[in-house]
Amino acid sequence: MYVFEGKTIKLNFDDYQEALELYSNLDLRSELEQIDVQLRGTKKWWPEMHAKLNYRNKQKNDTRKRSLKNDLFDRGWAK
Repeated sequence: MYVFEGKTIKLNFDDYQEALELYSNLDLRSELEQIDVQLRGTKKWWPEMHAKLNYRNKQKNDTRKRSLKNDLFDRGWAK
């Protein structure tokens, strides 16, 4: 039984839970749905899925850090 079952990507409970922990900055289900469309027809989708999730997670994290820094600066708490 799969927790996430797309056309290409299929994740069982353990794999989905691990992905939730690894990619905590993302709305995982939404990202998986998008990536599933991109990887349609790909036989070796596992490493490519993780590469895409890792990249998106890092981008989201960097954006949050910049946003927090700007917010602290705007409030006069950071220099």
